[in-house]
Amino acid sequence: MESILKRSYTQAAAILRPAVASAGLARTARHWALELARHPPASKQQLQLEVDKLSTTLSFLAESALEITRLAAKATSNAVVARRALWLRHWSGDTASKMRLLSLKFTGESLFGPDLKQIISDVTGGKSTFLPTGKKQKFDSSNRYSGRRGWNSQSRPFRPFRSGFRSSPADQGARRGRPTWQQHARSNTKKPNATKPNSA
Repeated sequence: MESILKRSYTQAAAILRPAVASAGLARTARHWALELARHPPASKQQLQLEVDKLSTTLSFLAESALEITRLAAKATSNAVVARRALWLRHWSGDTASKMRLLSLKFTGESLFGPDLKQIISDVTGGKSTFLPTGKKQKFDSSNRYSGRRGWNSQSRPFRPFRSGFRSSPADQGARRGRPTWQQHARSNTKKPNATKPNSA
C-alpha cells in the first residue's frame, strides 16, 4: 500500500507543472487578445501574425489540459487502489485474490463495484455476503515470560539470620585490613608461660 500511495503522490505532484504553465500562458494570451481588440493592426499580414500567435497558444493550452486530465485520472486511480488495500488488510485471502479485488473496474458508485458480490460468492461458496477474515490468536500474558528463566525467590536458598553468629578470626582480620597469614603467625609465635621450678 505504501508504494501505491507513493505513486499517487508522484502523479499528483506532476500535475502542478502543466497546470502552472497553462495558468501563466492563459493570462498572456488574454492580454494579447485585449491588445488586438483595442489596437487592431493596420496591415492584413500583421493581423495574421497575431492570430497565429493566439492559435499556437490555444493549442498548447488544449494539450496541457489533456495532460492534466490524464495525470489526475492516474492519481485518482491509485487513491482508489490504496483505499481498497486498506479495506482488505484484515482479509485472510491469498495474494492473487487480493490483487483481483484491487484491479476491479471503478464505477464511481461503490469502492469495489458490483463485481464484489460475485467474487464473495465464489470464495465462500454462496454461504456468506462478507469476505472471510482470519481469527487472531489470543495472547496469554501469563505465559509471556514462560520461556525465560527469571529471578525467583524459590530458586535461591534462604539464609536465616542468627543473632549469635560470630565471624571467624580470618574474617575479622580481613576486615581490619591485616592479612590472614599474619594473624596465624602472631598466634603461633606467642611464648609459652614460664613455669616455676618446684622447690626441693
